[in-house]
Amino acid sequence: MANGTTKVIPRSGGVPAGWTTQTHTASSLAQEVVLGPGDVDQDGKIHIRFIASPVLDDSSTHGPTDRPYFAISLVKTYDAQSNTDLSANPQELFFKYHYAGQPGAPWKRFTDSGNVVQAYTDPQAYDVAPGNAILRVGDKVRLQAVASACSQGGHSGHLYVDNFDTALPQGLWITASAPQSVSNASGTQITYVYTYTNTGSTPVDNVMVNTAMPKDSAGASTTFTSITPNNGGSCTAPAVGSTAAASCDFGTLQPGQSGSFNMVVTIPNNTAAPEVNNGDYSIGGHLVSNLLGAMVQTQLLGAAATSDMEPDVSGLPPSATVGVPYTGSFSCKNNGGTSAGQATCDATGLPAGVVAGQCTLDGAAWIQPSVVPAGKTVVCQVSGTPTAPGGSSTVTVSTSGDNDLTPGNNTTTSNIAVAATSDMQVSLSGLPTTSPLNVPYSGSFTCSNQGLANAVSGTSCAVTGLPAGVVQGACSISPGNAAWVAGNAVPVGATVTCQVSGTPTAAGSATVTGTTGAADDVNTANNTATANVSTVATPDMAIDLGGLPASFTSNTPYSGSFVCKNQGSADATAGTSCTVTGLPAGVSQGACRISPSNAAWSAGDAVPAGASVTCAVSGTPSAAGATSVAGSTGATGDANTGNNAATRALAGAVSPASIPTLSEWGLILMSGLMGIMGWGMARRRRSNPL
Repeated sequence: MANGTTKVIPRSGGVPAGWTTQTHTASSLAQEVVLGPGDVDQDGKIHIRFIASPVLDDSSTHGPTDRPYFAISLVKTYDAQSNTDLSANPQELFFKYHYAGQPGAPWKRFTDSGNVVQAYTDPQAYDVAPGNAILRVGDKVRLQAVASACSQGGHSGHLYVDNFDTALPQGLWITASAPQSVSNASGTQITYVYTYTNTGSTPVDNVMVNTAMPKDSAGASTTFTSITPNNGGSCTAPAVGSTAAASCDFGTLQPGQSGSFNMVVTIPNNTAAPEVNNGDYSIGGHLVSNLLGAMVQTQLLGAAATSDMEPDVSGLPPSATVGVPYTGSFSCKNNGGTSAGQATCDATGLPAGVVAGQCTLDGAAWIQPSVVPAGKTVVCQVSGTPTAPGGSSTVTVSTSGDNDLTPGNNTTTSNIAVAATSDMQVSLSGLPTTSPLNVPYSGSFTCSNQGLANAVSGTSCAVTGLPAGVVQGACSISPGNAAWVAGNAVPVGATVTCQVSGTPTAAGSATVTGTTGAADDVNTANNTATANVSTVATPDMAIDLGGLPASFTSNTPYSGSFVCKNQGSADATAGTSCTVTGLPAGVSQGACRISPSNAAWSAGDAVPAGASVTCAVSGTPSAAGATSVAGSTGATGDANTGNNAATRALAGAVSPASIPTLSEWGLILMSGLMGIMGWGMARRRRSNPL
């Protein structure tokens, strides 16, 4: 199967698994697998398919219950929907028991090497599809086949099984279906539906289906009433009331082509048999050997032994909305006079996203098919969130029982209107959860339309309960980032973003509530959201360089100061700093003192709330030229870092004492001239001595 479990029973192309039981014994062969997504057929159901061929000693001298037999059962050992282990009490999904020479099957005979007459049939095609309410992905099932000798010990039984899988084997395939039970009154009719398919990869010519008249379990034949091809082809029928076989010619079947036809028969008059057996129908074609269909059995019941299962859809709300959780229920009641065996209660056509859940009987879990006592009601829950609008979804609730002879009331329908609406949802994730006291706070919240229809009226997007001093601001809608106000449309997929800002003025915890909505928004579960915003006292160190003179002169003493103040609502107790860089060459930061105590202060010391640190700056600039002083401050827990830094430009000039004045230039010139004159007179004296 799709989960890759190794087959115990070989698939097509292998050697069939077969075994022989010795006298006085029965042998069995079993395989258990978990069903996966790949096991779901094209019709949306999971099918268990296999081929079986019995070879049983022809012990016609024994009664039916004493002859060799074969039996095949399919049980569920784990239910994925309820996560229930059923291995200790498996749920039976399918069971067939057939004995050698049983009426209604085309038994053939041969004499083996031991001179024992063997009764056998051609390979029989089994196709078990209990339905989605019974068999689902994730369930674990076990197929068990049994071959048994006769009860007297003189005859053995053999069984061959092949193709155990969920996929159809290659070739021609045929199945039949019929009511589980009908009345045993003379004149009662049974309608059989035969389905044929070419599962191979090449066309098959001359496809024929032959159908003998079914027989009751005592061997009396039903009689022909009518036959109707549903997908083309032609059928050759016997006269009405005849016990002769019918046949249908479907010509050439292309790969994957399938069809069906109906045949109606009338049960034998005055029959006392408990059932009618239909196991003598087969399909074949050019170069394709005949495949026999599995026996279909219909119980014959008297009026006193019947149930009457009837569904009820009154618990299903008639309307649903996409994106909004939907809940309801449907039920199936046994109005008959006796218990319904193998009863079912199922719903199809539920809106996409909505599924049938656990069924209960008298408050206890009920897993179909199972017994429903007379007068009792099975209630099945329905829940889910519709995912797509579909106008009106027609839900069909059907029920059955193996002894329900009134199938006319086994089905009922209900229409569920699935509407598309807007679905506004608010989110407060853009609001910071901490708000420092007396420090500017900003954030945002959003309202988005997650529905399948535009919100065109009654729209809103707001918050309440913001910290004191903080207010909601303007809103914009994206895409496009255009301005938005309450009442404006919000298209499908659009998001409204609203700003929040202000300076909290009081410490404490605020519960912020965001709300949104629209006139047609019926999913109010996501229209409200809350978030806690805590306003806490924190230090807030700010630096001021205004005490530094804006200019300096080279070679002239310079002095000033800068201030670092804790403007916050809590003391700065660790990681404190107050410093400047970029001072003119020759100028440096000096000692710092904290007010109001005027005590000495250094980096790392505490700065109480409201206190100021003043640091001196002094020195004699050694060079002119402009400079930019950068100041910084801070503390551990300082949430407002926007005022932790500042700069101040200082203009530098050359000192006037270093530049000669006009009179000074004159004195310098005279001194130079006098020096030159003195030097000249000295030379003359040396050259003209007295």
